[in-house]
Amino acid sequence: MLANVVGVPLGAFAGQLMGWRGPFWALAALAVAAMALIARHVPHDGPAQEAVSVRSELSALRSERLWLALAACATTTGGVLSTYSYVSPLLTDRAGLASALVPLVLVGLGAGALAGFLVGGRLGDRRPYATTITAPAVTTVLLLTICRPAMPGRRSR
Repeated sequence: MLANVVGVPLGAFAGQLMGWRGPFWALAALAVAAMALIARHVPHDGPAQEAVSVRSELSALRSERLWLALAACATTTGGVLSTYSYVSPLLTDRAGLASALVPLVLVGLGAGALAGFLVGGRLGDRRPYATTITAPAVTTVLLLTICRPAMPGRRSR
């Protein structure tokens, strides 16, 4: 969640300064550093675990509920990531916002995601089925509202 509130806006700001490739190179360098730190500081020997067969793991793929949950997660995640991809042109081209303000809007988007994460987690504990259906549906409607194309005959702002 910290990445949504801090990382994405910083990446957008860095992208404005260095071009879109700069943040990706920075993330690659951070990933290499993280791998080195994990290899050095995470203990290799843990409690003995029972070996699990690949066949038993793959048997879960026969569950229709699993496929429904995976489809819901994939479509919702795809919608959210699409929003991050197109939020800058939506804000600058359609809404007329200065590009320097895009990182601030991304902070707000990340804070909203954090709030949704916290509220959704609590609601998911109390009403798991309703939350599992309602959260992706509401997210989809909101994303479609934000990203809808301009209607013919209507002027974009």
